[in-house]
Amino acid sequence: MYKISTLTNGVSKPQLGTSTLVIEGPNIVKAAFYTVAGVALLYHSLYVFGVISLAIAVFAITTNKGIELDLTSRHYRLFTSSLGIRMGDWETIPAVQHITMKYFSDLVTFGRPGRMRIDKDQRYLVMFSILNSTEGVILHKFQKYDSALKLARFLADALSVEVKLYDHF
Repeated sequence: MYKISTLTNGVSKPQLGTSTLVIEGPNIVKAAFYTVAGVALLYHSLYVFGVISLAIAVFAITTNKGIELDLTSRHYRLFTSSLGIRMGDWETIPAVQHITMKYFSDLVTFGRPGRMRIDKDQRYLVMFSILNSTEGVILHKFQKYDSALKLARFLADALSVEVKLYDHF
């Protein structure tokens, strides 16, 4: 069972041009680890491994994931960017009725009796809800409510549609 609510933005004309939202930023912990390891390897005269480690650190600090909307041509892409280069396939934006953000959870149990393990997998899906269709286009899965809501609001503002939230009680 879901608690259903709607977020509306002010009625405005759709924007033209390109809009970008970064969904996942760089991995600073990984970059710091490889930087420290690279410096230590260089200090101990292991130059090849030190340079490789520092190169991995540069990629880790410059890599992020996001979504880009080109509203002029009605296309979007989910991208991975590293060293300023964005990689991802462009898709056509469907006839979007609204943006849906939906909560899902699974209770998974496994193991032998007496040693049962229970895991709860919970996630929020953000998707395009397509006009006159029972299907939608899933854009991204999130573990955190705030991150999912940020993407849903970004898309709703850019496309001038409302957000429908299907949240747990």
